[in-house]
Amino acid sequence: MLVSDLGLPRRCADPFLNPTTGIESAFRKSRQPRPESLQRVMDAMGTFLLSSSAATMARFEGAAVVHLLQKRGAAPGRTGGANTSFLLRAECAQAIERLASTSDDGQLLAHGLNDLLDDLVWYRGRSGPYASANFEREHAHAILAGPGGIEERSDLRIGLTVMGPYTRFPDHEQTDSRVVLALSEGEFQSDGSCWFRERIGSSLFFPPGRLFAMRCTESPLLTLWCQRLRA
Repeated sequence: MLVSDLGLPRRCADPFLNPTTGIESAFRKSRQPRPESLQRVMDAMGTFLLSSSAATMARFEGAAVVHLLQKRGAAPGRTGGANTSFLLRAECAQAIERLASTSDDGQLLAHGLNDLLDDLVWYRGRSGPYASANFEREHAHAILAGPGGIEERSDLRIGLTVMGPYTRFPDHEQTDSRVVLALSEGEFQSDGSCWFRERIGSSLFFPPGRLFAMRCTESPLLTLWCQRLRA
């Protein structure tokens, strides 16, 4: 059953994005080399997105993201400590350890993410229809590249999301296309479909205008997501 069938709003604030202002001011942007750990993450992410096993649209959109990443944005110079108060450290560590055990590419991505965790600015997105009661305290997002990210740029956004066990993301209507890379096993839903489970390394494409949700059970859910931004 769709959210609209119950009279609940389909279009709400994007739960992936930061609902507050000023939280990303820990960075002073300057033209410096891309951090090595961020480059490792981007290289490994690209390998997964361009894999022959990826779904066609996820691979197509992923190729566009990888192409944009050939041009580097502004790298950071610190003006203060990163905001790690929302970081679910134990949950991230569990998911990253599992990711590292899956393949060489998974290990490369896991090591890069592990090196970045304390440099990321973490925040919580807005809740919404059907979110679990623990959603607000059991999730965190951070931007790796894009507005307010470790690499400041206006053409795309790459984010990391972690959710604690037994957490359900709110239903929301996608306003922009988004590719989600599952870094742990989890369950996803699109436009009121049945829940489907994805393995580590799976990439999923969600076009605009579709309802999206994800959830996890006894294990944390860790995802990388990326979207091109409109000029």
